Amino acid sequence: MVRNNSNASTRSGRTPPSRLAGFVAAVIVGGLAIAWINTIVRQRMQALEQDFGAIKTERFYQGVQVRQGMRRLNELLLEFQVTGERLPLIRFRTEAEELRKWIEARIQESPAEDERQIQQQLADAFRKYWDDSMQLQERQGFLVTARRRIDDTNDRLGEISAPVLKLCDLLTEKQRGTFAAFLESSQVTLDSFQQWIKISLVLLLVLSVAVAVLVYRGMIAPLQVKLSESQAIIARQEKLAALGSLAAGVAHEIRNPLTAIKFRLFSLKKSLSSELADNEDASVIAGEISRLERIVRDFLEFARPSEPEASRVSARQLLDEVSSLMRPQLEEAGVRLEVSNSDGIWLHVDFQQIKQVLINLIRNA
Repeated sequence: MVRNNSNASTRSGRTPPSRLAGFVAAVIVGGLAIAWINTIVRQRMQALEQDFGAIKTERFYQGVQVRQGMRRLNELLLEFQVTGERLPLIRFRTEAEELRKWIEARIQESPAEDERQIQQQLADAFRKYWDDSMQLQERQGFLVTARRRIDDTNDRLGEISAPVLKLCDLLTEKQRGTFAAFLESSQVTLDSFQQWIKISLVLLLVLSVAVAVLVYRGMIAPLQVKLSESQAIIARQEKLAALGSLAAGVAHEIRNPLTAIKFRLFSLKKSLSSELADNEDASVIAGEISRLERIVRDFLEFARPSEPEASRVSARQLLDEVSSLMRPQLEEAGVRLEVSNSDGIWLHVDFQQIKQVLINLIRNA
């Protein structure tokens, strides 16, 4: 029974409920997958934004900035030694103090331990530079020529600045490597973003197609099936209406001569004596006329089926009328019809139609 229903459902174009439920579940799973991918991409994007926000560009160029600061300080000391003016010395001390504080502040900002160690060494080396520069902060040797004073100062500045500059180069190289690693990690994250976005777009496309198929199978296909059924019903009704009109015309043309023959036969039997009126030929003619009338009536009922008018009918009365109507034909065929006791049984049916059904069953049997 279930197999028949499934076949009928397939023939009518309807999707079985179990298959439709599975299809809806697949669409829901696809939507959840897209939402999950979007959540992952959003979280990683936020993390990347936080990483970029936490980055200070100057942190990756501390060595370069310290080297530039050392060059500025050495120029101020050299100017002081050459000119003997106090302004370059004051500026040297002010800028040296600012650079020292800046170097020490950068130590706490470094995320890597090895960078912090180099920066700590740089801070210690700068303090050593400051201590060693105290001699150059006093102008001595007034009888020394300007050329010799410049050469001696440059040599001394190069000697005390060398440890700081060496650590600056080491820190610059280390920070460049850290920055390159950060850029590589960011590139990997961006590549993963592209992959997730591509997957999300593919799933979105598949989900769109699935939704379109679901809408078609759930809404459009049943409407098309109903439309086809309605068109078939309308076509059948039109054919029946045409057949009914034809049958009415044929029945009218047949009934007129039948009525005339039947009337002439009745008049003939009235005019004859009782012995001749009961003649076998006359009885056969009357029976055949009745059969023709019944054939015409059945044809009209088939061509123009009427709506059933159900009423409360006694089964006993129905069977008695069918039995009395069919008994002569059955006796001629050598068939005996027996009706069982059906008193007290009532039916809710159209009396004439169910009577015709029983007559057709008996005839076919």
